[in-house]
Amino acid sequence: MKQDVSVSNFLNISVKRSPQKNQVAVVAVAPSGKKKPNFALRKDLKEFKALVEQLSTVGELSTSAGSCCLVRFAGIKGSEHVLTVGTGVEKAGVNALGSNERLRRLGASVANKLAAERVRTVTVHLDSFLISESKLDSSAEEAAYAFAEGFGLAAYRFDKYFSKDESKTKKQEPIELVFTTTLENKAKAFQEGVERAQAMLAGAFTCRDLGNEPSNELHPTEFAARAKKIATTYGLKCTVLDEAALAKEKMGLLIGVGQGSTNPPRLVVLEYNPPKAKKAKTIAFVGKGITFDSGGISIKPSTKMEDMKHDMCGAAAVVGATVAAAELQLPVRIITIVASAENMPSGNAICPGNIL
Repeated sequence: MKQDVSVSNFLNISVKRSPQKNQVAVVAVAPSGKKKPNFALRKDLKEFKALVEQLSTVGELSTSAGSCCLVRFAGIKGSEHVLTVGTGVEKAGVNALGSNERLRRLGASVANKLAAERVRTVTVHLDSFLISESKLDSSAEEAAYAFAEGFGLAAYRFDKYFSKDESKTKKQEPIELVFTTTLENKAKAFQEGVERAQAMLAGAFTCRDLGNEPSNELHPTEFAARAKKIATTYGLKCTVLDEAALAKEKMGLLIGVGQGSTNPPRLVVLEYNPPKAKKAKTIAFVGKGITFDSGGISIKPSTKMEDMKHDMCGAAAVVGATVAAAELQLPVRIITIVASAENMPSGNAICPGNIL
């Protein structure tokens, strides 16, 4: 992962063949279908068996999907604490999720619990989620991909504008998420899944970061500047058309939407070219990039007006998708086009019925 991407600001994901010293070890417990014991635990995790049995005896253990029980100072396999996570079972009919989505949600449940406890280092015994009783039939690669993606999406934070007393606040280290397995073939598969998850998270976080910015910080010219930075980071080609170039291309509609604002419009084109670009299929993404849509002269109602900064989330989505494609090194050529403007009322704003 590129170090200036927000993923690494708060999350590092890796795979180890043996458990590392950490704050929390995560193990899965599945419904056994029996009264005693009422749980199923992977057999080679015998160090955790006595603890899980004790939790079951006192009624603290739940095998329901996503249920978490944190046991402090358990001191097992190099971990200070232990977190048990219920896998649940697949629901039938319209409520069916599929194994990958169940794992994605389990990863999110773990992330949310650990965030509440301010945990920064965690080892996940991912094999424990894949026992037969859990009825999770994902491959090792898919399991690592889905769990890591769910964990990362839940761990995401956008707090760059929060007030902080730098003299009292220590810089928060990234969460260290480690998948562990003793099996070499699974370790390799886990690593492949993690790399896919990191690529998808890079795209998702790029999209979320852009969408979360306030409109006074992310106007069209700033969007274009950030697109150039993203292109540099991920090896993309970026072309930006300013007001003069837009006029030359006779893009009157985009110019018209933005002419009521002091922030001029921009057209942004990102290109992802795989190594064999000449033979690759070309697809196009087009995203709406209205960084704030007041409605212009036809001004919108004031209720929820602040949410109109999200009128550029289509643009954020296609830029994020292009980032993910580049990180995954997909064998397709992608051309991404974003028309960005700020729609504001003023003496220069377009009027209904104007010819553009």
